[in-house]
Amino acid sequence: MKSKKEDPQDDVRLIVTNLEEEDEGGVAEVESAEEDAVLETVPDDIPEAVTADEVREGRRSAWRLFSSEDLPQVSLREILGGDYLLGSFLRKNIWFILLLVGLGIIYISNRYGAQQEILEEEDLRHELVEKKNYALTQYAELTMKSRQSSIERKLKQLGDSLLTSATEPPYIIHVDKDNMKKE
Repeated sequence: MKSKKEDPQDDVRLIVTNLEEEDEGGVAEVESAEEDAVLETVPDDIPEAVTADEVREGRRSAWRLFSSEDLPQVSLREILGGDYLLGSFLRKNIWFILLLVGLGIIYISNRYGAQQEILEEEDLRHELVEKKNYALTQYAELTMKSRQSSIERKLKQLGDSLLTSATEPPYIIHVDKDNMKKE
């Protein structure tokens, strides 16, 4: 006696027979010559192989399962009333939906954090420009106040300083190097 793990064809036959028993409604047969040729290439010498007819019937019954006639009709009243939230679809996929909600929250918070950092960086750039302008202004004022003409003008305004500018040009004192070595 073979177990299901040893013979996967038994699983396929079980599924096909279950689908046939569940759905006895008629669906128009869609067959093509190519499909028949492919399905009939199953070797006959393989024991317990699935036949082409079984595969074809399995496809038909699977098609019946996904036809639009069998889908449940959902009304607005059921959605707003909360009946839809108790449905099997939501119960089956609740963890996936929670995962999507969690990822959405992470995405929104990440985007918000990035926007805050961009605004902070912009504020810091503006502050840096202001500081550079202030430093440049201070440097220009210091340069202007430390010029010789500006210093002389301030000393004249105070009146108590004896410092004055030279009226005679500077002159060079020439010293003989030979005389310096002798001494």
